[in-house]
Amino acid sequence: TNVTIQNNYANHGAVRASRKSAVNMAECKVLNNEGKKDVVYFAYASGTGNIADCHFEGNVATDRGSAISIIGTVDVENCTFTNNKGGLAVVHVRNNATIATVTSCEFTNNGDDAIVNVASGKLTVTGVTVDGAPYAG
Repeated sequence: TNVTIQNNYANHGAVRASRKSAVNMAECKVLNNEGKKDVVYFAYASGTGNIADCHFEGNVATDRGSAISIIGTVDVENCTFTNNKGGLAVVHVRNNATIATVTSCEFTNNGDDAIVNVASGKLTVTGVTVDGAPYAG
């Protein structure tokens, strides 16, 4: 809670949570990080995650999610995503078993699609804006 994660580089997630953990990020700033595959990587065999009231800005990934890549059950709420680049999407849903909810988030001036579900996981998007317009999917 209330942590700034800034100017990091990692091959697979500047922030990485995996296995059976339950991880919550609240009121965090994720700024100017670089990941070869992802910037924030959530991969759960049976855990859950919640990302709420966080700001993601200036992050770069060469593959997958320039802000968040999700495998498992993760809720993303009231977050802002600004000037994130690279990868497939800002929020990347990557697995059939994924259950992701994106609620009341704002995407501004990102170089990728806002949200991509590449593997037919369950994705619910509510109250999201992309560059000032409602998210159209």
